[in-house]
Amino acid sequence: MNDIKIGNIRKKAILENINKGYYFYKRDHVFDFWEREVDEFSRRLSCYVASENFDEYLINFVVDKGDNLLEGQCTCPYKVKTNDNCKHVVAAYLYYLNEVAKSKESYENLSVMRKFLNSIKEDEPESIVKFDIIIAEVNKEVRGYFKIGKNKKYVIRQFKNFIFDLENSEEIVFGKEFTWKKNHHGFNPTDRRIIKILHQYIEDENFNEKTTEGKYFIFNRTIIKDIIELLKYKEFYIEEENRLVKGDIVYDDIALEFICKNINGNLSLTIEKMPISIDESNIYLYDDKLYVTTIDFHELYSEIKSLFGDNNYIIIEDEDKDDFFKYGFSRFNSLGRVTLENTLENIIIDEPLRTEFYFDKEERNVVLTVFFNYKNIRINPFREDYKEAVIRDIKKENRILREIYKLGFIKNDNNLLLKSDKDILNLQINGIEVLKEFGEIYYSEAFKKMEVNSIKVKTMLSLNDDGWLNFSFGVDNYDSIELRNILESIRVNKKFYRAKDGSFLSLESEDIKKLSHVIEVLDINNSDIDKGNVLLNKYHSLYLKDMFINKLDKSIENLLNDVENFNLNDFKLEENVNYKLRYYQIEGVKWLSTLYQYKFGGILADEMGLGKTIQTIAFIQNVIKKGNNQCNLIVCPTSLIFNWVQEINKFAPELKVSCLYGDREKRSNLVESIDSSHIIITSYSILKRDIELLSKINFNLCILDEAQAIKNSSSITWKCAKKINAKCRFALTGTPIENSLIELWAIFDFIMPGFLSNEKKFREQFQIPIMIENDKKLLKELQDKIVPFILRRKKKDVLGELPNKIERKVIVDLNDEQKKIYTSLVNSINEEIDNNSDKSNLGKTKILILSTLTKLRQICCDPSSIIEGYNGGSSKIDILIDILDKSIDDGHKILVFSQFTSILKNVRKILENLDIKSMYLDGEIKAKTRIEMVDEFNKSNIPVFLISLKAGGSGLNLTSADIVIHLDPWWNPAVENQATDRAHRIGQENVVEVIKLISKGTIEEKIYNLQEKKKMLISDVIDGEEMDRSIITSMSLEDIKNIFKI
Repeated sequence: MNDIKIGNIRKKAILENINKGYYFYKRDHVFDFWEREVDEFSRRLSCYVASENFDEYLINFVVDKGDNLLEGQCTCPYKVKTNDNCKHVVAAYLYYLNEVAKSKESYENLSVMRKFLNSIKEDEPESIVKFDIIIAEVNKEVRGYFKIGKNKKYVIRQFKNFIFDLENSEEIVFGKEFTWKKNHHGFNPTDRRIIKILHQYIEDENFNEKTTEGKYFIFNRTIIKDIIELLKYKEFYIEEENRLVKGDIVYDDIALEFICKNINGNLSLTIEKMPISIDESNIYLYDDKLYVTTIDFHELYSEIKSLFGDNNYIIIEDEDKDDFFKYGFSRFNSLGRVTLENTLENIIIDEPLRTEFYFDKEERNVVLTVFFNYKNIRINPFREDYKEAVIRDIKKENRILREIYKLGFIKNDNNLLLKSDKDILNLQINGIEVLKEFGEIYYSEAFKKMEVNSIKVKTMLSLNDDGWLNFSFGVDNYDSIELRNILESIRVNKKFYRAKDGSFLSLESEDIKKLSHVIEVLDINNSDIDKGNVLLNKYHSLYLKDMFINKLDKSIENLLNDVENFNLNDFKLEENVNYKLRYYQIEGVKWLSTLYQYKFGGILADEMGLGKTIQTIAFIQNVIKKGNNQCNLIVCPTSLIFNWVQEINKFAPELKVSCLYGDREKRSNLVESIDSSHIIITSYSILKRDIELLSKINFNLCILDEAQAIKNSSSITWKCAKKINAKCRFALTGTPIENSLIELWAIFDFIMPGFLSNEKKFREQFQIPIMIENDKKLLKELQDKIVPFILRRKKKDVLGELPNKIERKVIVDLNDEQKKIYTSLVNSINEEIDNNSDKSNLGKTKILILSTLTKLRQICCDPSSIIEGYNGGSSKIDILIDILDKSIDDGHKILVFSQFTSILKNVRKILENLDIKSMYLDGEIKAKTRIEMVDEFNKSNIPVFLISLKAGGSGLNLTSADIVIHLDPWWNPAVENQATDRAHRIGQENVVEVIKLISKGTIEEKIYNLQEKKKMLISDVIDGEEMDRSIITSMSLEDIKNIFKI
């Protein structure tokens, strides 16, 4: 290697690869070298390197400015295995150092003029010589010879010598007008590749001397496949009768021409011209073209070409005529076209194929008989008993038989048999149409009965004498056992059912799908399916009516009309001096009364503030006025017990109400005297404790307020509620669904057990498809099923009936810890009052009272605001959070006012822990910031604004809110009204609901009642302390004692 530059290759490859790379470089195995990219640091280069077997590999490598090899890549497998540079990379690098870089260095030393002249010289078109390939037939072999030159082209007389001379000679003389010069002439890339391929095959020791013969190159099947790929990009010629025509490559079968003649009583078959295969491959020379045929054509032609011999014809002996026309003729015809001589047209039938398919039934199977018809000759392909000379279209016949076998048919003597139900069904749906494309279809009467039929469903709804719903169902022409099988097929998602009579029934019709679905949803068992009818609770009538178009008896029609339209002919709601219902509330009472008449249950789900309580009271009052004095049970959260008592006493004072509350003995006594009460009110916690007692009582109505308390079907509360015995059950809740559909099921299973099936089936049939699979169709079905039994109105729906402001008082019962603290402080102040009852000390006592009143009010709201370390909770804060939760869920924005900023700050911390966004405003906020906060609240989705009553009582426009909550009552109602007017003002588009939270049996309730009683009119300019002082200083000693009376 001392004769060449080697750069840093010793560091980049093992010695064995360096030696082999040197060998490849010296033997000119490197070619098509090009520079891909050059920058200031490196050069990226590519080339091809041929291996010992002339396999070509692509090399990509990088050198630095000093021509050191940085990295090499090759498409051979060596690099992948060893992560080392292979012999091909070595060859490429050596070529670069000694050919490319060297010439580049010499080039840089040339004068500017010489560089310019050399560039012109190198770009001369004459430097690229023309190299033509001519394909010719020589002694029934396909050979190639070549021409070379510039203006005039010369035949290369000794091709093998030419190949070696290209490598070893400086000049090759072809004639007077052209001498090839190694340093001047070259070939275009395609010609170079062709010459390299031919060179490789000539050098290969495995080839014999017949690779070339004089000027000819003898193609073999491997060479021609390589060459033909390159001929796509190069003109070539075909020698035809001593003339050259431009060649073409056709990727198709050759359409051969045969002539059938009558010669002296014998038939002869002549081929006009025989294609010549190149080395027995599927590449043929024929009619100035190279054909690349299919393997099918090649194999068939190879089979018959030897029959013709040198004369291009064959004689068909008389005894072979019949078989020739049956079998042989079609083989030749499939290679192109066989033309009959005129004298043969009358004795040989040469007509297009016409196919007939005859279908019949044999037991539960399909029998197919096929006939191939040529004119008046009918051929059964499995029993060929004809004698006429018929030219058959075997290719098409075989194609038809393949289509039949694809359908699942098997050969059975002289016909075909189809056994599988699946295949028979596919034949009916698709197969018949496929076969119609090939011929005419004929059916037997028995086969016609196997066709796909639709199912006609029949249903009927009626009420029996006992008030049960009788649901009759079935399918025409099929018994109950078939119906069970049909339903099972639908359950496993089959599209069709094979009946006992062999016919197929489509399971795609809506009616049969509906029937299957109803039977599954209602959990109808097999014995009822066999009977064809089932007795159901009549609340299912609305669901079934929507599922089917039925003939209904009069009682069902009346029921459906009443429930859907709240039509009660005998419904009359007497005017009450204690209240006046709005129209939508009257509709609510009618709805409750309608469901009650049919002993259905329901969910009154009106939005908070629309009067669910007053509607329920009016409904119960109406039931009792009609003579039903049986006791009714209302269950509600503990915090609402006294609200219910107060509302009933206010709106229906004639009703006897008892509270199941207090200690065990008191509750037991009340239960024993329950017949003396119209209404019993208790809490969910007492329900759990006293369920053994309550479950023994037969109530007329059981009404659950805030019924989301039983949303969890695994809870003790739900299980206890289910044990209550009542003729009719209702639920009141603004949020029947909070997180999951199963919560809705839990409430419905209380009001109408079984209406939505059992929990497991409901999950499978509705919850999973709707919640997880987003099944809109099932969602619509569930909505349709429950809608008669849920009444929900929102404020926006009844806006026209509502006043622009609704006020309601919520009574709050202090929890046990609050009561202890409150009682202790009251006892202390009472003792102080008694000790200073002397009139001379009354002024001093009143000052003490002012301080105590403030503390008592804070205890009512949140004792932790004045007692450090208190963790006993607050009933009022619990109710506040509950109201906020529901209001936010319904899309409302809320203002919360309180005199005590410490309590508002505690509330904000609780909201933060619950991930409820809020804003806070007190007197320390600057005027400019207040305006910015108001603007942000009105424009944002922040739902709660906590505001100090003194700081936010005026100057704020908060019309984005439509609920105002007063956490603690203020002595001056005008100040409260002024705060309320932050939302209830011009620009407000919604009804404003004002909620006042009042602690039962406390100073809050007494001050509230005192204000109502005295109807004090106080100027807005008087502040809170003055108002406190005004009220207290105007009180007598007796008034003061009454305030602190527990």
